Amino acid sequence: MQSHKRIFIFAILLFALISLNAQDFFNISGDNQAKYIYRVAEDSLSNYFNDELNFTINYNNITLGMGFKANLPKYDQYQAIDELRPANISHEWTDRYIAYDKDEYYLQAGTFEEAFGAGITLRAWNDRDNDRDKRLDGALIRYSPGFVNLKILYGAVKNDIADQQIFRNDVIAGIDSEINILSGLKLGAGLVQYKQKEATANYLKYSHRNIYSGRASVINDLLSIDAEYAEMRYEHNVPSTYRGHAFYNSNNFFLGDFTFNIAYKKYYKYNYNFADLPSLNHYDQLLSSIASLNTEEGISSEISYMPNFANEFTIHYSEAWNENFKIRFANLFTEYKYNNDNYGLQTEFEQIETKDQPANNWEKEMTPGATVDFYNFMLPLTVKAKWGVKKQKQGEDDITLQQPFLQADVKLNSWLAFSIISEFEFNDDVSDTWLGAELKTNISEHSELKLFAGKEKGGKVCRNGVCKYQTPFEGVRIELSTNF
Repeated sequence: MQSHKRIFIFAILLFALISLNAQDFFNISGDNQAKYIYRVAEDSLSNYFNDELNFTINYNNITLGMGFKANLPKYDQYQAIDELRPANISHEWTDRYIAYDKDEYYLQAGTFEEAFGAGITLRAWNDRDNDRDKRLDGALIRYSPGFVNLKILYGAVKNDIADQQIFRNDVIAGIDSEINILSGLKLGAGLVQYKQKEATANYLKYSHRNIYSGRASVINDLLSIDAEYAEMRYEHNVPSTYRGHAFYNSNNFFLGDFTFNIAYKKYYKYNYNFADLPSLNHYDQLLSSIASLNTEEGISSEISYMPNFANEFTIHYSEAWNENFKIRFANLFTEYKYNNDNYGLQTEFEQIETKDQPANNWEKEMTPGATVDFYNFMLPLTVKAKWGVKKQKQGEDDITLQQPFLQADVKLNSWLAFSIISEFEFNDDVSDTWLGAELKTNISEHSELKLFAGKEKGGKVCRNGVCKYQTPFEGVRIELSTNF
């Protein structure tokens, strides 16, 4: 590890020396994200701080990138930390890579992200919403002369097994190619071998999964078709006949002002950490997030109508189910948008229904809502209102909850914006309230400060033009972002 650090420090000094004689070809850029959190929770340390610095050095066709992260201690968004442990306090170089990019060649060594096709075969990325870093440490080669796109990679990633001290890396090797057969027609194929460390006393034992995939896409003025199939074969510690597969197909048809989409999916025993499976619903939820299952199958359809730039209509409906139809998910979403020079209006209705018959659980959530943007007010204002009705059946109990929501975003001037968020949930027996406020300000040309105080329910949170998934939280968050 020390030798790696010395190599990268030497590389930085070398780039700096070269820059003295070649200023026109030398560039340094990056960002720093600092966050302080005061969390209101039982059995919690309450105070958390982390800082993440990323920067790249570019010289001609070569890029050197590094990232540093400090957790004092690390904030766990899912549960509170009641006492300090060594694993909670850390400071480490999270990114170290060097890349060469010229014409049709791209080579990278170190930390990298990559995806094959739609991500069913492989997607290595930093999943910040779920606090899971799935990037690889290794080497990546891309060759793109125009008629073909070729990718070859080899990398390692930390095993998910907790408290494992030795042989803790899973290993991934893969190759993917995509060929332009004709104008608008592409064919692709991929192969990935995933060696995963097993939670056994034998630290030298790995299970192997080989993933084979093929895909095709067609696009022209009338339609676009995408289809991808992947088969996963388990080797070694399970029978060689044990297989899983994933199939995904999406079709768009363009008829004047109308766009039609029909899509289908089927996933069978495809439990693979580096797969990014399309959900095929507006809510972006897989059936496997509701219950443990072997098969997930589903279909979706969507119609969009845009007669002019001011009006847009969308209707979406999707369903998903397991092999015996006892676990199901349905999603209806409708939306209308209107925009002119002075204001914008968006109305929507979403219904989500889940059924888990073995657990005797059923849930339906209906949420109408409206958003109005006043562009030309003295203070530009966005008001968002929703009123959800959530019905649940758990065993013999029937529960109905009312869920009103109101949010206002106001831009006070070119460098200061403010949001007020209120959310409620109640019926005759229970009542809960979430109130919060966020202040965002540009403290300099390259730095932005955000301050949130209050309590938020969690889920998909959209404020001041930025959307992200947030777990339930109560307390204070201060975030400082600087770009250079």
